[in-house]
Amino acid sequence: MSVSFSFIQITDHHLPETEAALVRGFSPAYAFRAVMRHIADNVSSEVDFIVTTGDLIEPASDGAYRMLSHMLGLHADATKAPGPLRISIEGLRDFPMYFLPGNHDDRSLFFHYLFPGTPPAPLMNVAFVHQGVQFICLDLGTESKATNEPTTLDFLGRSLQTGLPSIILTHHQLVSIGSRWLDDFVADDVDRLW
Repeated sequence: MSVSFSFIQITDHHLPETEAALVRGFSPAYAFRAVMRHIADNVSSEVDFIVTTGDLIEPASDGAYRMLSHMLGLHADATKAPGPLRISIEGLRDFPMYFLPGNHDDRSLFFHYLFPGTPPAPLMNVAFVHQGVQFICLDLGTESKATNEPTTLDFLGRSLQTGLPSIILTHHQLVSIGSRWLDDFVADDVDRLW
């Protein structure tokens, strides 16, 4: 099986309720727009979609999700999680984007504002197929440290039985990378996942 496509993965936007808000002197909204503008200006014609792997907002609130929806030019429709939703921002017009929640994303608000056609769930374990490749989206929870819930591991096991080539997407990393701060977020029982 020969497939040829590419995608961009971005994460940890931590967008506040307004574009003008600063977090310790830093503007998450400005940085997010700069990333999206860079994608639009440099690689948008070469990629099939963007996937964001969570921590879209912080703190979780109606206002933050409304601001995210407004920034991305999203229109509520019946698309099921994880998408793709069509975004229009910084030169990207009607561009497909998939969304996973991170530990800072409130699941009820995430579904309400991004996927009103999908009933809220405490964990968003879903999969989608693009050009014969399965993307398995695993939700490792709402705590800073990842957790491997039995339902998540069961979903992973069932998904891998399709026989399709698979890419696993998560918000939390699955291996230590040599950063004490980030490595503290790896699930204590990550070996169960492997």
